[in-house]
Amino acid sequence: MNKNNSGFTLFELLIVVVILAILVTTSIVAIDAPRRINETNDAKRASDARNILMAVHQYVVDNQGKVPAGITNDEQQLGTSVDGCVNLHRGCNALQDACLDLSTTLSDYFLKFPVDPTNGSNSKTNYSISINSKNIVTVKACNAQGKNEISISM
Repeated sequence: MNKNNSGFTLFELLIVVVILAILVTTSIVAIDAPRRINETNDAKRASDARNILMAVHQYVVDNQGKVPAGITNDEQQLGTSVDGCVNLHRGCNALQDACLDLSTTLSDYFLKFPVDPTNGSNSKTNYSISINSKNIVTVKACNAQGKNEISISM
């Protein structure tokens, strides 16, 4: 008896499914790449803000409750610049001429002080910090690209 096999083999079907999966995955990522990049940058900003806040908290614990010098009720951008540190980007309202340099004070808690992933530098990190009358410290990311501001308090 002679069988006539005119269909596809299981292996051929598997190859087609794998190729389609690769094409669909590639197209989904490529369709909205700018949004994905913005989401990735905002995730880094949130992580950096959390890390700065945790470093300040650890400093307070290590120094018998003393907050790092320079942190006040006024929102200040973090960085090493001594002039032109005003930051009125979305979410921040730092109006001081000089940045607040905590890079040396918090050096025990970072290998490298965090800076904004798109346009931050050591001189102007694009993160701000303040403390309120109840000693709650707030760290903000000044250039969030998503719908929500990035602000973390403790």
